[in-house]
Amino acid sequence: MTRNLVGTAWSLLSTLAGSGIALYIALEAVAGRLTIGDLALYTSAATAVQSSVTGLFTGFSGMYENNLYLDTLYQFLGTKPRITAPPEPRALPQPLRGHVEFQDVSFGYPGSDESALDGVSFEIRPGETVAVVGRNGAGKSTLIKLLCRLYDPTAGRILLDGVDIREFDPGELRARISAMFQDYVTYQGTAAENIGLGQLEHLEDRARISDAADRAGAAERIAQLPKGYDSPLGRWFDQGVSLSGGEWQKIALARAFLRDAPILILDEPTSALDAQAEHDLFSRLRALAHGRTTLYISHRFSTVRQAQKILFLDQGKLAEQGTHEELMALGGHYADLFTLQATAYQS
Repeated sequence: MTRNLVGTAWSLLSTLAGSGIALYIALEAVAGRLTIGDLALYTSAATAVQSSVTGLFTGFSGMYENNLYLDTLYQFLGTKPRITAPPEPRALPQPLRGHVEFQDVSFGYPGSDESALDGVSFEIRPGETVAVVGRNGAGKSTLIKLLCRLYDPTAGRILLDGVDIREFDPGELRARISAMFQDYVTYQGTAAENIGLGQLEHLEDRARISDAADRAGAAERIAQLPKGYDSPLGRWFDQGVSLSGGEWQKIALARAFLRDAPILILDEPTSALDAQAEHDLFSRLRALAHGRTTLYISHRFSTVRQAQKILFLDQGKLAEQGTHEELMALGGHYADLFTLQATAYQS
């Protein structure tokens, strides 16, 4: 608002000053005190000065705006991480079984008065596949962010193999978790690099990258690219190949499958996939999750029902949990939404 007012005031002042100068030169020429040549010279000079002054003020305005961006950048670069390792971090159990427990966990995002999670408690046994469902804003993504220790609970605690995850080094903890979030990154690199970035030590391991792509259902599309795994993805560089949303999601899934971690987390892994690709992925999920504790979020109940346990979140609270059959027999929120979605498919 202030910028618009200042800009309008300056434009008005500049117009009035230019008009005044032009009027003065014209009156002097009419009175015979200036020749036609003088009139052209002074008019040109006045226009040049006006343009120079306008350019000068425009430059100052640009410098001010750029300085605002730089201030934000320096503040970001100077921000110290809030999630740090304790003075004497505890070593992760070897081997890590993947036994997860949420004990009365509550959390609210900084600057918000509302709780994203409120007193959530549940247990995931080692190697168990668990689906998290609920309406938008129920706290599903927040739950997995806490498990990855991107945030710490404001109350309660999260145990991994019986140890509070705050006792571990965050970097070491995250290295044992393979995750694909809903807002995954599309890197402007080759197909192999996009997958290999899931675990940097395997960035050049083409056999492992190929296996991860095959498990994610991306191998067939990569084989169709001009240079296969060496084909650049995205349009930033020459000869880059543009992928659809579903194809990018398969690449992101392959990146998650590349990491051989005991805990697998998938946040809406099929949101951009067609029905056939979704069915193929979840028909292989048990094999993909074999030996791993798997936690995934989905709004599609046709795939959720395959999980060994289902957690239903409602307004940040754990409203229901159990198998598909148990929750349907309960006749609560899960049963209502499942029936609603099934009816929509059948109508």
